[in-house]
Amino acid sequence: MGEPVRQGEIILVPAPGAAQIGPREAAKRYIVGHSESGHHHVLDSDHAFHVIVANDQLLIELHDTARLVHQAQADRHQTLTVPPGTYRVLRKRQYNPVLDIHGPAAD
Repeated sequence: MGEPVRQGEIILVPAPGAAQIGPREAAKRYIVGHSESGHHHVLDSDHAFHVIVANDQLLIELHDTARLVHQAQADRHQTLTVPPGTYRVLRKRQYNPVLDIHGPAAD
């Protein structure tokens, strides 16, 4: 099994066999981490890959190497290479002890 790929608050965790849980959509470019400020985390490939959204989970099935790109003008994360495989997309969470709430981490 491969290693997790982390870019900011987005983590792609290897999940072999998990792609069987839902319908697939083919894409060459897909936002895996949406940002209200427009600093999206985008998976980009020269070849089509599969996106599976099921049971409140986002899975990516890569057949070829892809790039994880951070679309930001400043303070941009380095573009990462993502090897072929199936990945579960997770977003890091944070706890605010003052408000006693959990929520998604932000860049």
